Amino acid sequence: MKNVFKKTQILILILLQINVVITAQTISKDNIENQIENGIIKSLTEYSYHINKIEKYGEMELKKSTPSGKISRSFDKKGRRISRIFYKEDGSIDDKTIYIYNDEENTEESIGYNSKGITDKWMAYYDKNGNKLKEVEIDIKTGIPKLKFIPKDSYKYNNNGKLLEAIYYKDDGSIYTKIKNIYLESGVKTEYHLIMYGVYAEKINFDNEGNKIATYKYDSDGDLESKEIFKYHLNGNLSKSELYYSDGTLFHDVSFDKNGDQTVRKVYDSDGVFSNQAIYSYEYEYDTHKNWIKKTEISTWSNDDLSSILVEERIIEYY
Repeated sequence: MKNVFKKTQILILILLQINVVITAQTISKDNIENQIENGIIKSLTEYSYHINKIEKYGEMELKKSTPSGKISRSFDKKGRRISRIFYKEDGSIDDKTIYIYNDEENTEESIGYNSKGITDKWMAYYDKNGNKLKEVEIDIKTGIPKLKFIPKDSYKYNNNGKLLEAIYYKDDGSIYTKIKNIYLESGVKTEYHLIMYGVYAEKINFDNEGNKIATYKYDSDGDLESKEIFKYHLNGNLSKSELYYSDGTLFHDVSFDKNGDQTVRKVYDSDGVFSNQAIYSYEYEYDTHKNWIKKTEISTWSNDDLSSILVEERIIEYY
C-alpha cells in the first residue's frame, strides 16, 4: 500500500515535470534556439488552444477554446533577448520585461512592467567572455542597488569559459540552489548536477557528443523518484525517450521524428503495462526555415475515443 501511495505521489510530480519537458521540447534546439543565437530570428510568439468535443442537439461537434499561454519574445542580431511579454486570455498584456545592454560595461539591465507600471529592475554584470559575474536588484525609486538584497551568488568557470559551478543564496545567506557541471578534456559536458535544497535534485548524464542520455530526479530527501533515458537518430536528433519510476516501472515513452519533433507518446498503467491507456500523436506544419509553426497533439484513451486536441501555434519573424 505504501508503494502504491509513493507511486501516486511520484506520478503527480512526473506529470508536472512532463508539462515542463513538453513545453521545452516545443522549441527545437537544432532549429529555433540555434537560429536565435545566430541572430536569424527577430521575434517568436507562441500560444495554444484546445479543440473540445461537445454535444449539440444530440450530435458531437468540435469547438475551439480561447487561446491561452501567449508569450512573445524578441531578439537582436546578436541573439540577445530584447523583450518578453506574457498576455492574458483577453489579449491584453499581463507582464512585460525589456532588456537593455551596455557593451562597453558588459551589463544587462532588465526592467519589468505590469498594467500599473514598473515592477522591478535588475542589473547583471558579465566578464569579457560573456560569463555572468553577479546580478543585483535596483531600487525603482532611487535607481541604485538594494545593498541589503545584493545576492551573494557565485560562479566558477574553467579555462575555456564554461560554467563549472553556480551557487545561489537566500537573503539570510543560506544556499538554496547549487549547480555543478563536469566536462571531458575535449570540452564536452558529461554531467550536470542540480540541487534545490529542501525541494528536489536532478542529475543529467551526457555522451561524448554532448547528447543527453539519462536524467535522474530525486526528492527532497535525496531518494530517486524517476529516471528518463534518451536515444538518438543517426543525424543526432532525439529519437526516443523513456520515463521510469524509481522501481524501474515504465511510465511513458515518447517517439520523435528525424527533425527531433514528437510523433507519439504512450502512457502506461502503474504496472508498466501498455493497454492503450493513453496515446498522444502529433502533427506538424513547417515554415520555409524548417521550424514548425503549428503543432497538433491528439490524445486517445482506452476506449479508442478521441479525448482531446491541443494545438500550439507559433508566429516567427526573421531578420
